Amino acid sequence: MNDISNKKILLISLAWLIFNLLIGAFQPLLGDEAYYWEYARYPALGYFDHPPMLAWLIYPFAHIQAAYLDVRLLAILVSCIAFYLLAKQGGKLFYVLLLASVPLIHGMSALALPDAPLFLFGTLYFIVLQRYLENDHWKNTILLSLIIAAMIYSKYHGILIIIATLIANPSVLKRRSFYIVFYLSTLFLGPHIWWQISHELPSVKYHFSGRFDPSTQSNFIYFIISQVLCFGPLLYLYVKQVKRADFRDTWLRILHLSVFCVFSVFLINALFNWTEAHWTYLATIPMYLTIIHKKESSSSKAINGLFLWLAILIFLRIMVACKLVPNVAQLYKLNERNALDASWAQSIEEVAADRPVVFMNSYPHAALYNYYTKSTAIHWNELNGRESQYGIWLQEKPRATEKVVFIPSYNMNTEKSIDWKGGSIPYIDFDSFQAFKHISFYMEALKEGILSGYIEGPRDIVNIPAKSYLTIIGYTAKGKANYIEKLLPLQDLFSSNHFQVPITIPEDIEFVQLGIRNNYLPASVHSDILPLSALTY
Repeated sequence: MNDISNKKILLISLAWLIFNLLIGAFQPLLGDEAYYWEYARYPALGYFDHPPMLAWLIYPFAHIQAAYLDVRLLAILVSCIAFYLLAKQGGKLFYVLLLASVPLIHGMSALALPDAPLFLFGTLYFIVLQRYLENDHWKNTILLSLIIAAMIYSKYHGILIIIATLIANPSVLKRRSFYIVFYLSTLFLGPHIWWQISHELPSVKYHFSGRFDPSTQSNFIYFIISQVLCFGPLLYLYVKQVKRADFRDTWLRILHLSVFCVFSVFLINALFNWTEAHWTYLATIPMYLTIIHKKESSSSKAINGLFLWLAILIFLRIMVACKLVPNVAQLYKLNERNALDASWAQSIEEVAADRPVVFMNSYPHAALYNYYTKSTAIHWNELNGRESQYGIWLQEKPRATEKVVFIPSYNMNTEKSIDWKGGSIPYIDFDSFQAFKHISFYMEALKEGILSGYIEGPRDIVNIPAKSYLTIIGYTAKGKANYIEKLLPLQDLFSSNHFQVPITIPEDIEFVQLGIRNNYLPASVHSDILPLSALTY
């Protein structure tokens, strides 16, 4: 027997908390973390690509600077609370060590990412769900409703385990209390749903049509290998459990189907689009709960093996925090996710002086620059760049920008560069720059070579740079984008709320979208993608 008391589990969890706080205070901030810090500076009921829970956790400390803990403190705390709750469910030394030996838990426990509150509320979901299935009295019903809402406020991935629960146990639909849970959860989510509707469902559009970065065979293989590395011994023990699983047990069926739903969704996604390894983090919880279900004792050899594995992970994390080895999280899309330090931002700030800095196609860089300098940076994305919350902010608070320092994301044959210890940073001086994010085009019809529609957004405050044009972008059936042609100069277009422009559509184009070309920059996108069949008649 290797049972340990709740007091010892609490002490281990406190040690885990202290260790992660120390790591979090020294490990450089990731670009995504700085981006969520930007969220917290402007509290809202929702954001372009994520629900608001993480921003709410960062907000209390968002206006101070304390060795990265201003961003990470509460995220680390909720991750460690989840660790304690799961370890307490295990109740044995082997299971506590197993939980602490999952590489993905190590990698996520000191970072301010939406997965931190998702991990906590996902843990609470399974704990309270088990109580609810045993007894659906009003306390469990209300508590489950609150947790479901909080889980979705954390990250939309939580919907997967809710769906898995209903599929694995459809008899719950016969309970009156289930409908109370449904209506209360919807009520609690009401403010976020209202935000989404009032902003034209940006998160829905982004996740279902705006986040596609085509996968390759190597990307798919990377995802498979990354899952083995991320879950380590937990995955090995879970696979052993699956082989002897009793699917007649309702609780085990819910746990197994939850794991299946999470992995299958992202495995399918990896076939077509780039998929990040940590998106399956939620599966950690039902995998662990499955393994501890029978509370089997383990040999001293297995315990010693986990001790050794844990020691290796702790050593590697210390090395990463001390910058002695690269952070694996930074290797993914290094140009966007690299944890650039303060010297990088200060080098740019010296050149920019009082001018805003525009980062092309890199919202993490804009966020990191703002974090380190507390200056003004803007994220501007062209056709092939990823949209972000910066687009909404520019829509809500449009500005006519004069002189800016523009940092391109690829070689644009710039003549100027900023010296920095990590290498030179090319840039362009713009005497007049306008993002136009507050301008939207709505296409209505394409008849006899004339595209018609209307324009929304304030235009009286716009300082229109010379050589700015409405541009049409065409897409083939396989999604390949091409510029078709430059159309009307914006000076002419903005004289009316409606537009009519002559265009010629190549035969292979099946979808169209409108954008704006500013000087010699590529086009930024200002309309939805519409099939030609919806416009022609």
